[in-house]
Amino acid sequence: MKKIYLAALLVLVLSCKKDDCVEFFTRSFNSISAPEQGNINEDIIILVGFTVTNGCYTTHKFFEKVDGNVITIEGVRVKQEYCQTCTAEASGVGNYIFKTGNPGEYTFKFKKSNGDFFTAVINIE
Repeated sequence: MKKIYLAALLVLVLSCKKDDCVEFFTRSFNSISAPEQGNINEDIIILVGFTVTNGCYTTHKFFEKVDGNVITIEGVRVKQEYCQTCTAEASGVGNYIFKTGNPGEYTFKFKKSNGDFFTAVINIE
């Protein structure tokens, strides 16, 4: 009986192809944490939160639109992996990194699931 259980477990693990285990999703934001100021030519890091379906994820890409000093981030592309043992729904976090050589006041708008936005205004000197 133990051999049958181990054989079934091995088949289950090996039957999952790499492409079957990975899926990409676009997620809106449920939180942000941003500094109020920054320096030119240095990374400005904004911590963003979003919901993922399990704990096995990586931040893949941010979808942004730039209009002068207003940057609108519509969502984040998340790579989810399913062939690992992970928790159920989890809170995902990632770093949105902005860098500019131009001083000024920059407005960052991160889209929520209801269509509204989280807004951060950062003065870059």
